[in-house]
Amino acid sequence: MEKKKSLIQSLDRALDILELVRDSESPIRSSDIAGKVGLGVATAHNIIRSLYQRGYLAQDENSRYLLGPECFKLYKGASDNFDALRRIVSPPVAELAADTGDTTFFGCEYFASLYCVSLSIGGGSLVVNSTQNWLDLLHCTAAGKIIIASKGIEWFARICKQKQPKQLSSRTVTTPEAMFMELEKINQQGYA
Repeated sequence: MEKKKSLIQSLDRALDILELVRDSESPIRSSDIAGKVGLGVATAHNIIRSLYQRGYLAQDENSRYLLGPECFKLYKGASDNFDALRRIVSPPVAELAADTGDTTFFGCEYFASLYCVSLSIGGGSLVVNSTQNWLDLLHCTAAGKIIIASKGIEWFARICKQKQPKQLSSRTVTTPEAMFMELEKINQQGYA
């Protein structure tokens, strides 16, 4: 999928850098960042230094970059919205995982994304899941499809116009028409 033209190119570049650093398995050098996001070294360096000075990036002892403390504050600010709900749902989520031995998940729709409120690994151990890897996967998870069914196919069509769903495999449902057919199948099966 081709990226949409940005409104503010420097902001998009900064966010590309933050996402690259977030997804990197280890701290990363600025020259590697520049290459991976397709920027000149000087341009990348200027953006990286701005992010570093504002605390969104930090440096290790080898001058490689990783996410900085301001990123934790962003996550905490967003996550705090769910503290009350998390306290209510976490005990039954852990109990269900302990009873079944299966991983149990409680998620909700948050501005057209699937947000994990509580997750328990089979056996009942609650997990603090800060990665939220499925935020953009509302269209290809069982929980997400249930949310789409409750919101309606017109709602999903509006979401698709705003941001095209990711195609993860040849079976990923990414259009309102295909989602309608998928929801019909789920309705007949009785499960997602």
